Amino acid sequence: MANLAAKLGRLSQAFDSKGHKAPDSLLPGLAGDALDAQLGWFPSTLPQELRELYAWRAGQASDPWDAEFPFWFRDRGFSSIEIAKDEYSSMMESYGVENDPTRDLVNLSDCFPFAAFNGAWYVVPCKGHGFDISVPYPVISVFQDISPHFDSINAMLDTCIAWVEHPDWKSDSGLDREQERRIWSRFNAVASTC
Repeated sequence: MANLAAKLGRLSQAFDSKGHKAPDSLLPGLAGDALDAQLGWFPSTLPQELRELYAWRAGQASDPWDAEFPFWFRDRGFSSIEIAKDEYSSMMESYGVENDPTRDLVNLSDCFPFAAFNGAWYVVPCKGHGFDISVPYPVISVFQDISPHFDSINAMLDTCIAWVEHPDWKSDSGLDREQERRIWSRFNAVASTC
């Protein structure tokens, strides 16, 4: 957990250094039985990286629309367990209705939506997937399609840190597409989109 927590701390500091006071919006961490008690609604068991993410901080108390400086993973806010529950329902009512695990290579009902914004989600499959097997827990983007976006939560953090630490990163616009893509390619070998 120390490595993931260190990366999350570095991302938090990168936001802070740009005047994007995202850390102020984060809830205290949840681990062990306290985390499990809040996850009774989710039909699968969270993989270790997700458990470590929520042990560091338990997401944001409010939706990114309601936070002046949300804690972003690129363009989706870090969801509390309570918000993730609502986002899971929303995802299942929209994309889940047409989800065909054979075609989409993942069963959305077994994916945990840890980040969301405006009808788009980052999810981690908790019971396998049909994408590249060398990446056991990719971060999948659910927005207009269902596709891997980062190789893992660790790869996502490395990528987001490099984006936010880049001198050209802006709180309201991020980086230009080409700079973003170059950085993304340094940390993600298997995932297919950015």
